[in-house]
Amino acid sequence: MTDQEPPNPPPRQGVEPDEAIARLKEALGEQDFNELAKMIAASGQEPYDYITRFYIAAKIKDAQDKQEAAKAAEAAEAARQAQAAADAAMLAAQAALEAAAKQGIKIYAKFPQPPDAYTAATLAAKIAAEQDETPELPNFAVDEDPKTTVKGQDFYAPKTTNIATSKAAQKIQEVDPNADSQRRYTVSNPHRHAIRTSVATWIPEDVKVNGKITVFDRAVEDAIGTLVDRGYKAFTIEDVFCILNGEPKGLRVHEKMAERIDQTIVKLARTWCNIDCTEQYNAVHREKQESVRISGNILLANRVKIERTNGRITIGWFVKELPKMYFYSKLVKQLYSVPYDIRKIEGLNATETTLAMKQYILTQMARIERKHGGSITLETMYNALDLTPNKVERNRLNKAVIKILEHFKATGFIANYTPEKRGRLLVGFEIIPNPKRRQLT
Repeated sequence: MTDQEPPNPPPRQGVEPDEAIARLKEALGEQDFNELAKMIAASGQEPYDYITRFYIAAKIKDAQDKQEAAKAAEAAEAARQAQAAADAAMLAAQAALEAAAKQGIKIYAKFPQPPDAYTAATLAAKIAAEQDETPELPNFAVDEDPKTTVKGQDFYAPKTTNIATSKAAQKIQEVDPNADSQRRYTVSNPHRHAIRTSVATWIPEDVKVNGKITVFDRAVEDAIGTLVDRGYKAFTIEDVFCILNGEPKGLRVHEKMAERIDQTIVKLARTWCNIDCTEQYNAVHREKQESVRISGNILLANRVKIERTNGRITIGWFVKELPKMYFYSKLVKQLYSVPYDIRKIEGLNATETTLAMKQYILTQMARIERKHGGSITLETMYNALDLTPNKVERNRLNKAVIKILEHFKATGFIANYTPEKRGRLLVGFEIIPNPKRRQLT
């Protein structure tokens, strides 16, 4: 309770004192009402007028609150209807594609091209304000026995490959894929205000591979993004591995590695994500879009039969557009370009761990080059890779890191590196970038 003078409301508008007292008593309860009555009596004021003024002021405030609540409810309903329409359109398109596939129709030429930055921003601006709850999502099915045949060009190694180095791309493995809320990141810069980006993911329970997006998954997504960016919408597992390890075309991939890459593609094709990058997009492009969101399955892909230019038929994948996290990083101009052959390291077996290790180090190199120097901390890297090595395993992993850095130094990708130690324990490496290296993004 308060003994301050109430605000002066409009003149009494037909409110009877008895009605005001009855309603106020009902709202406050017997005990609080009696305390108020004692306070009014002690002040020497006329009880009816005093209570009526409070009543009118409260009714005005209540009407304003109801008006604002009605507007908010109307906006939320409009957003829900827009999202429902978008979901229905997506499901209808998917059903049409599946129906065409069952009829054996070649629909390669009918798939849309990857959206450019302007189109993505324009479409995303029409999406309603973000919802914290993860919505009901379609379970994107991957055809295990492909019926559709598409034409695909032969693989030729590009000069460079791209890596998504946005903060969200680097931290997505920290996102709980089935949490009810989105993970938000803040990117600060000395020359501008902090900008925020939020990411949410959702993975079906029956996806058995590691129940979150890993560094290896991100490496595969970036390899696919590089392929699609260069016109390879239809590709094989071998093509993806060539990008991951800097191999020439026609390489036969070990069965275990091929299976692991295929599992990741299935996971990405069935993982839904939502990225709200409104502030970051506006800061990068100096625009004032109301909402820029990238939403949907990370990879819009289906298993297909690929007819190569020489007539050979092979099983592979067809991707309809750039992967979501890769496209987001490209949209905010955070793709890092590295020479294709920098990934091919003699004497280093291409395992899931070593491929993820190269992905992590190359991602950190974008930061190190931008700042003209920096360090890679081993403990941070092993945590990012979900590794908890014992002493023997740690020594083996450290030797693999040294082999990678030696290769980078020998090829001129970096100028030099220096081990960092705590006592006799190797804890990281200081990297000296090559100032003459020109990025080719």
